[in-house]
Amino acid sequence: MSFRVGFTSSVLLLALLAVVTAEVQTTSSPKVVVKDYSHSRIAPPSHGSTSLKGAYELSKERLDDICNDLMYWYFDEGGDGNNGDYQTSIHSTSPQSHKNLTFELPFFGVKYNYTRVNLGGFLEFSDPPEHYTHPLKFPNPEYPEKNDPSFIGIFYSKCRIGNDGSSVDKKEPGVYYRVESNLQNRTDQFGVELRERVRQDIRAGNEGAENFAPEHVIIVTWRNVSFAGGIEAALNKTNTFQVVLVTDEEAAYAIFNYDLITWTTHTEAGGDTSTGLGGYPAFVGFNAGNGNGSFEYMPYSQTPNIWNLTTNGCGDGFSGRHIFRIDEKITLGICP
Repeated sequence: MSFRVGFTSSVLLLALLAVVTAEVQTTSSPKVVVKDYSHSRIAPPSHGSTSLKGAYELSKERLDDICNDLMYWYFDEGGDGNNGDYQTSIHSTSPQSHKNLTFELPFFGVKYNYTRVNLGGFLEFSDPPEHYTHPLKFPNPEYPEKNDPSFIGIFYSKCRIGNDGSSVDKKEPGVYYRVESNLQNRTDQFGVELRERVRQDIRAGNEGAENFAPEHVIIVTWRNVSFAGGIEAALNKTNTFQVVLVTDEEAAYAIFNYDLITWTTHTEAGGDTSTGLGGYPAFVGFNAGNGNGSFEYMPYSQTPNIWNLTTNGCGDGFSGRHIFRIDEKITLGICP
């Protein structure tokens, strides 16, 4: 009888210990579910975690995997209004959106706490002139009588939102904008992966960047944009490209990613109304503004070689990727 009581008590004690142990393990080491942002349309929270509890650990294999993608992540679902990073306010009749920054972005020797995202393939910091003549020349030779804008131009042209085409992920055509900050303290998956991905890209693509620690990232994506002035059927002729700006508020870098180019020129610059070809292709480069200097990315900008932006690369050997340091003078990354 005493044996049976002792045996039962032992079983109950072992079961109790198992439950307590499981609770402790669950509390101290929660299971982290790895999300595949490359194939997701749903945006993660814009302000990630800095808690050490449940901190995400990035493996080398996972980093290598995410670094194999040309384009950085962008999303058209989730977040406020369920639009993700998609900018519903940017369209042909309202082509620009002002964005305040909680940090300073150094560009051509000036630190900015804002930018303006334009449908026309650029980010600007000051007003352009009312009219342009082609080919575009920067600094504006008519300055100071006419404005000389400060801008970062990945595909400085006149654009409109095109059709989706045959894309697999079915994300909305248009402009996407995302900002991530405090990256050095982030412990959530998205923050950790973005920090390590951009750190690797910048360090691999630029001399003297081996100690660069990214703190803030701006990701702007123009997806399936067509050329202004084209006929209705020309909405199927689209380009997709992306600017990734990275800074620690002292150094700053711009990554230009070109995923797709099927047209080069809007109609006011001489482009054909059906194909968007001919005339003077888009300007690619940077302008300091107020007559203080510019950098035109040759041999691509405003030339037929603009097609080669998707197949060539200058920065980390990635076809379609071109990396620049932009905080003081503009310098191009390491070219193969």
